Amino acid sequence: DIKWQSKNLRRDRVNIYFSKNGGNYWEIIKKNTKDDGYFLFSLPPINSEICMIRIEDIRDKDIFEESNFYFSIKSIPKLIISNELPDIWGVGDSLEVSWNSKYIEKQSVVEILYSTNQIEWNLINSISNFGYFKFESPKIKDTSEKSYLKIQLKDDKNIFDVSSKSFTITGYPAIIITEPEKYSNLKMNTEVLISWKYKNVINRDINISYSFDGFNWVNIINTDITNNNFSWYVPEYNENIQNVSMKIENSKTKYTIENLSIVKPDPEFIFKFPTKIDTLISEEVIDIQWDTNYLYDNSKIILEFSSNNGIDWFVLENNITNKGRFQWYIPKFKNLSSDCLFRLSDHLYADNYFYSDTFNVVPKPSLILKINNLKKEYYQDDILEISWLKQNDSKHNVNIEFSKNNGLSWEKIISSNKKNHTYHWKIPKLNQNFEKCLIKSSLNGIDNTTTLSQNFLINKELPVKVLSPSNNDLIRSESGTYINWEYNDNKISNFYIMYSLDNGMTWTYLSNVSVKSGFFIWKVPLIEKTQNKCKIKFINSDNSEIIGITNGVFTIKK
Repeated sequence: DIKWQSKNLRRDRVNIYFSKNGGNYWEIIKKNTKDDGYFLFSLPPINSEICMIRIEDIRDKDIFEESNFYFSIKSIPKLIISNELPDIWGVGDSLEVSWNSKYIEKQSVVEILYSTNQIEWNLINSISNFGYFKFESPKIKDTSEKSYLKIQLKDDKNIFDVSSKSFTITGYPAIIITEPEKYSNLKMNTEVLISWKYKNVINRDINISYSFDGFNWVNIINTDITNNNFSWYVPEYNENIQNVSMKIENSKTKYTIENLSIVKPDPEFIFKFPTKIDTLISEEVIDIQWDTNYLYDNSKIILEFSSNNGIDWFVLENNITNKGRFQWYIPKFKNLSSDCLFRLSDHLYADNYFYSDTFNVVPKPSLILKINNLKKEYYQDDILEISWLKQNDSKHNVNIEFSKNNGLSWEKIISSNKKNHTYHWKIPKLNQNFEKCLIKSSLNGIDNTTTLSQNFLINKELPVKVLSPSNNDLIRSESGTYINWEYNDNKISNFYIMYSLDNGMTWTYLSNVSVKSGFFIWKVPLIEKTQNKCKIKFINSDNSEIIGITNGVFTIKK
């Protein structure tokens, strides 16, 4: 700031001069400026201790005033980094820095420093102020991405310049394997995760390999270091291998881990039967089946069973030779269990369990057969009343079959999925007598559900056919009713007529008639109550053989 006072100037305008040599020479700094007593002066870049200011009237140069003392002007020294520094400084890189200086002698000493945090500065070198220096990248432990370079005067550290942008100084390159760890067992035919960490690595191409002797190396993978891990499928060998080394490396560094082992995996069981879609029936015998890996055929294994999804376990056998199957009698279940499991383990790996899928065990289906009032003998068109009751099953059909030869062969009567049913079977026409007839019931496809009746006789087709009364006819007590018949055997002349009120259990003589008459009028007897299982039969008078009988039963109503 230049300040002055004046009086009685005609034009109120002045010229302002500056001298750097004590007034020997004046340099105008402002011409014809207003005489307001103030002017802002920008100091020139000089060094002088005898500087002066002069103010004079623009019309009369004899009217002036000069500063009555000398003042000093000193220029500020400067250092300016002039070249662009590399973005990355690698370990051992050769670098250079250039700078410009003002008002600093060349013989002055400057210091070159770097910082990784702009707080602490580390000296690279102290040199004369030549404006250029070549140096090697600083060696640091950890990479710094926010590094700066600084140049300063050694004698006046307030005179400095810092690089305009940050750069990266890399530390010593390093790679380490984090997985697998030392002494790890690497299981054959399984995937093992190889993981690594790295720092200060510029070359991203790495190689991973393994060796059994430390000299001959087998390649695993060439990959990019930034992938950070690789899943290696461990190959299979004939035997376990100890003291295996693994190495990871690039062109600058490498890392080796030792004392690994490549071993066969733990035994593995795979259940084949039963599976989750299978339903087992209690009180049956099944083959539990499985496959194994990495287990010898003569190994001893433990088989267990649970009916409540693994809460409780029961040992079925604790010393099975590994043949891939075990025959098991399924215990009796009263109710359905849908949470059944098996598990297997090897004696050498007792805590390493392998589980089947959950499966169902249902109570054993049962079938109750009832033949109402089974008699010892039957005739063509007689009705046999067959009843059954099926339990614990809704899928399988009930098969009712008939045998004429004591079970050597069977003929179908009916197949039905009804649970509780009565079926009326008409005795078929046969060409001879069969003395060892049977009825059989079973559930289709389920063992041990077969029931057989007692043997009974079915007579061959009779020569005389009873036409009336017939099955389900109603006759009144003490009435007259016709007994009608027809015959196809001329050798028969006479026969006895007999009747039964209890489905043939007992018989009462009625009359002796000629077969040719074709009818007989029967005076129905008085009965105490209605009888609904009445029958008529004819007996040859010559040889007492049955030659005719009613089809089914009829009713005599009181």
